[in-house]
Amino acid sequence: MRCNTRTNWEFYAVIDGRCGLRFTDRQRPLLRERTLWVFAPECSHAWASPRGADYERISMHFASVPYPLDDVVRAHGGWLERPIGDAEIAQLRVIAAELEPAFCRPTAVSPLVCQRHLLDLSLLLLADHAFAELPPALTDLAHFKIERALSWYAEHLARNPTVKEVADAMHVPPAISAASSRKPVARAPSPPFAASAWKKPRS
Repeated sequence: MRCNTRTNWEFYAVIDGRCGLRFTDRQRPLLRERTLWVFAPECSHAWASPRGADYERISMHFASVPYPLDDVVRAHGGWLERPIGDAEIAQLRVIAAELEPAFCRPTAVSPLVCQRHLLDLSLLLLADHAFAELPPALTDLAHFKIERALSWYAEHLARNPTVKEVADAMHVPPAISAASSRKPVARAPSPPFAASAWKKPRS
């Protein structure tokens, strides 16, 4: 398989056997077993297995991941990994089993199932991460979410996303996203959004 980027965030777990990861086509694969990864969409990578060897893996894709996982992953070059044991492997099997029907045969509560398991996966990957700073105050966090929403909208402006799509990407209800977008922010919006602020998201 040749290295390429993905459309979505990718969670990938090797739960039995060994699998190799590489970031360039000429790189020798880094073989791992019992490992969980997450990759940002822009992180080009590919998978390879030892010749003739079988392995079992779980692959899950999401349009976005919550803060602070996205920041941690991008600060680490666009990917993150951690070893997993029997308990984590059992948890990943349950997550995959519940996500499959939510994706293949969605119901009204399927988005909640996906959000719950996305949070579980994010917490798994951040379990051993040491944070040097305290989390922002709630007031600062509100401004932070507004700026992230504006930034995400600017990046996806070409396809004219709806308020719901912006809210889904920020992991907040659409009503909160729409209300937040009307709140004043102390500092000016970033230049990319300022240049396109006239285009209002579709409802």
